[in-house]
Order: sequence, then C-alpha cells, then structure tokens
Amino acid sequence: MLVGIVIASMFALIAFRGAFVAMGGTSAELQRINNGLNADGIRRSDIIDRNGELLATSVVVYSLFADPRVIWRADDVAEQLLTVFPDLDRDGLIARLEDRERAFVWVRRGLTPRQRQAVFELGLEGLDFRAESKRIYPRGTQAGHILGHTNVDGIGQMGVEFSLEDRLARGGAPVQLTLDSRIQFAVESELANAAQKYQAIGGAGIVLEATTGEIRAMASWPTFNPNRPTDAGDAERLDRAVGSVMELGSVFKPLTVAAALEAGVLDLSEQFDVRAPIVMQGKVITDTHAAATHMTPAVIVAESSNIGTVQIAIRLGEAAWQEFLSALGLFERADIGL
Repeated sequence: MLVGIVIASMFALIAFRGAFVAMGGTSAELQRINNGLNADGIRRSDIIDRNGELLATSVVVYSLFADPRVIWRADDVAEQLLTVFPDLDRDGLIARLEDRERAFVWVRRGLTPRQRQAVFELGLEGLDFRAESKRIYPRGTQAGHILGHTNVDGIGQMGVEFSLEDRLARGGAPVQLTLDSRIQFAVESELANAAQKYQAIGGAGIVLEATTGEIRAMASWPTFNPNRPTDAGDAERLDRAVGSVMELGSVFKPLTVAAALEAGVLDLSEQFDVRAPIVMQGKVITDTHAAATHMTPAVIVAESSNIGTVQIAIRLGEAAWQEFLSALGLFERADIGL
C-alpha cells in the first residue's frame, strides 16, 4: 500500500506539472510567451518595408519534448504519439525514448495549437511542452528570396535573415528595407505571368532607384516560400537576381562611351561609320539592325550599335577600360545586403 501511494503520488505530480505547463506555466513563462520572446528572453526583430509594412515577424509556438527517465513503456508512448504525428520515424522515436541516460529529447518542434491539444489529451507520462519563438512571413512568397528564412532554432539561413543575423538576433527596433511592397508585388506578378507565358525555366526582375541605388523591388522565378523552406528545391531556393551568372551584354555600351569620355578620347559630336562589320580575333561583329550609316556616340548608345561601340572601345584601349571599370567597383561584390 505504501509503494502504491508513492507511485500514485509521483504520477499525480507529473500530471499536475504537465497540465500546469501546458495550460499556462508560471507567471514569468506566461509573460515571456505573451511578449513573443524566445528561450533567451529576446524577441527577434521584425523586418518591414520602406513604408512600414510587415514582412517578417516572430510568434510563439509550442514544441514537444520527452524525459526518457520517467517513461515506462517507450513503444506504447511512441504508438500513441504516431496517432498525432503519423510521419514520425517510429523506430527512431522509440530508440530516443528508451535512452534513459538522457533527460531531454525533442519529439516535434513547432506544434500547431490543435496538435498540442491532441498530445495533451493523450495523457502520456514523461512529455512536456516548451514555448519557442517561430519566424513567420505574413506575405507568403512575396520577397521570399530577399527575406530568406531561419532554421528551427531561429537562426538565419539565407537572405536578409542570414546577412543581418547579428542585428536581428539582438532584437529591438524593426529592420527596415528599401523594398516597396507595392512595387515588389507588381514585379513578381509580371515576372510570374511572363514565366508562365513563355514556359521559362527561370527569370529575375529588379527595380532600383537610379539616383541612390536603393532596391525598390527584386524578384526571382520560380518563387520561394520562406514559411516552408524545406519544401523548396535548389531551383526554388536560388535567387536568380543575385545568384545567377549571366552576360550583361548591351548594359556595357553606355559604360564604354562614358569611359571614353572620361579618358578624353571621345567627342560627342563625332560620327562613326557603322556600315562595315568588324573582325576581331576571327570573330565577326555586326549589328542586328542598320539604323544609320553614321552615328554619334549618343546614337550608338540609343540604337545599341555593336560596331560603333567596338570602335570606341578600341580607341579607349584595354588598360583605360579596366581602370574605369575598377573605379566603378565592378570588379567587387555589390553591397546589396544579401
């Protein structure tokens, strides 16, 4: 009878403690949870756009853990947990629950309220809940590649979440990006429409403020949902706007003209004969459209003339050309915050 009373008292204590923590916990715990703090008592900073629109924030979720030392039948506990979490590895779970040298093992992180209630109603011994902070992205796929995501422990893994990890982890005021959610939405919509229309493998679009270089929108296709990062493959995770290598092509034409003007070897009133193709190192350089027989530097840029641009580049010379590109910082990584 004495042994029975002791055992019953132990079960009553475990049940009381489990119910107390699951349904509320101490006042200190409850206050921390209501404030959305993580286990260290710090709330990861929100991320907002230039207009203050919320892009990323943290909410409180519950995670399930077990103390194998007070579990009598690991196989029975595992079987009942599988009724709530059918995707759990049964053998692996039993092995963890039978390891009596450990006082703490995770069962499932980030439970939904319904899952938490279902586990609580099982009334199993040795289980408890821990309140944790989870990162969510209320706009879904919008700006997903830029924002990136955190892992289950709330540590940034890609995008702004990774590059600004130290700042975000310290908490405090929201981190404000130069993005404009309205423009971002428009760019992503147009990119998605074009990709679907032409059955594109991938694509990217950027809108930036020409006078400051601030990025107002940056989109990549296929899209990426930071709320479900494990569902994404390599193609979805790749931010093609900053992670793909591609030929810049005609973007360099105005730079070529600018370099020649900077070096003093070009006058804007000059006329260049663009009728004849140019042969360089066995390659023939032509124009796809003949807008005129003679062009000024301004017309060469406006009409995107290959022949005219190459004539200017030859006059400029390789050394001056590289010096100009270096001065613009084009041999270094762009400081875009990703």
